[in-house]
Amino acid sequence: TNYDLDRELARYRWKVEAPPAVDRGADLEFRVRSYGGEDVEVQGVPFRFTVAWPGGPSDAIPRAGRTGEEPRRVRARLVAGKAKLLVHALAAEERWVKVGEADVELK
Repeated sequence: TNYDLDRELARYRWKVEAPPAVDRGADLEFRVRSYGGEDVEVQGVPFRFTVAWPGGPSDAIPRAGRTGEEPRRVRARLVAGKAKLLVHALAAEERWVKVGEADVELK
């Protein structure tokens, strides 16, 4: 199927639901939601995510998910500070485009 992924992606409004803080070494649990016309939630839209952790590099390999599924979990690092969760969705020409982010304080 040949369709314009950029136009398809632009149809959605994205929301990343993550806690403002999590304990070091605990699970960081979050959800990604997408909304279409009239703010109707659209489930099953694929995304991938990485986390930029304080005191070091981000996750090397992006992890995958789909909107509306069970919450995603990733183990927080042990260094205190601000982590940035980055969410990307597939656009045209196999490009991954940032569609959302959330800051999470590791305490």
